[in-house]
Amino acid sequence: MSLEKQGGGDPRSLPHEQDMDIGYEDDRVLQTFEGLEQRFRDDIMKLSKEQTDAEDAENARHREKINAINTQYEEQLLALRSRHASRREEFLRRESQARQQQYQQVVSMGPSDPRGYNAGTAPPSGSDYYDSYKERGRFPSNDREHGYEPRVPYPRGRAYDTGSRYY
Repeated sequence: MSLEKQGGGDPRSLPHEQDMDIGYEDDRVLQTFEGLEQRFRDDIMKLSKEQTDAEDAENARHREKINAINTQYEEQLLALRSRHASRREEFLRRESQARQQQYQQVVSMGPSDPRGYNAGTAPPSGSDYYDSYKERGRFPSNDREHGYEPRVPYPRGRAYDTGSRYY
């Protein structure tokens, strides 16, 4: 049977449960514009609260993921720092050991002149030999050079008139 035949066509004669499913109040006649407007506001508030709650839940998930990523990053950074510290310590240990070996080699060679001359090759103090500055080489290990060459006049050319005869 149809609903119209059951209640005689009057919407007020519909069962109360069916009215609740539709979402209307019992008294349709008393619904005014203000009542509809209030219900609309309530629905908007309810939907906005649901949306806010969903966004809060999503933000919480993102925050948890970011915290997990930060924790992982800090762990990796700590491991990297410890690895670099151990490498630095190993490097410093090797460098210290190499310097210690160099020092031991120098000490085992015996005393020597800081300029590179051996003390054993120096002439006796009563001899007539003296080491002049001009006779000494520019560098301690360079035996070929004996003194500095004197300045000589620089040949003047047409293109290079610098005004100075010496360089």
